[in-house]
Amino acid sequence: MHSLRLLEFLNGDIPCPPLPIVPVKPTIPDKAADDMKTKLLDDYDDSMESYVSQFAAHRTWLDEDARAGVVLAASMEERLSADIVGFDHAYQMSAVWHQLDSISPPLPPSTCDSCKAQNVAWRLGALMTS
Repeated sequence: MHSLRLLEFLNGDIPCPPLPIVPVKPTIPDKAADDMKTKLLDDYDDSMESYVSQFAAHRTWLDEDARAGVVLAASMEERLSADIVGFDHAYQMSAVWHQLDSISPPLPPSTCDSCKAQNVAWRLGALMTS
């Protein structure tokens, strides 16, 4: 995850930028002076540029967060990942996964894969019912 630059999304270090508010096009009075019209339109153009930039940052964050969630879910067994993909953000998925790891002591290295899978399933069930 670190080499993909997604670790910050998993641990929640990079918060989602707020969704910006779309600027409202100004209503220009018919009798407004040209310099007032120009100022109103220039201010609107500046607001739109800022909005587009902020929206792009928001959208990029959502895309990167989704990518982190997919990578995390793909690294798990299917039956386990099915229980966490319903969360909104990758850091929520990661938090659940870390809670699973902390429920019971680690298994010895000699534990067979089947027993490891059963242990993880048990921990997931215990977490989801608590």
